[in-house]
Amino acid sequence: MNSQAIEEKVANATHQLADEQRALATCTKRAAQVTDEYLHGHPWTAIGMAAAFGLLVGVLLGQRRD
Repeated sequence: MNSQAIEEKVANATHQLADEQRALATCTKRAAQVTDEYLHGHPWTAIGMAAAFGLLVGVLLGQRRD
């Protein structure tokens, strides 16, 4: 394999990685938007879920220390 072929493969991989990064950024922004909309629409549900998660983590960490 010559250096030109290697450079082409690296360039192709770089372009593919950039495409995947853009797609991931788009999906991440959409997920953040949907989450924000849900939290604004259901604040008490979100608070309850966060409290339950915190309680669960506290119980699990408390058991590790015994």
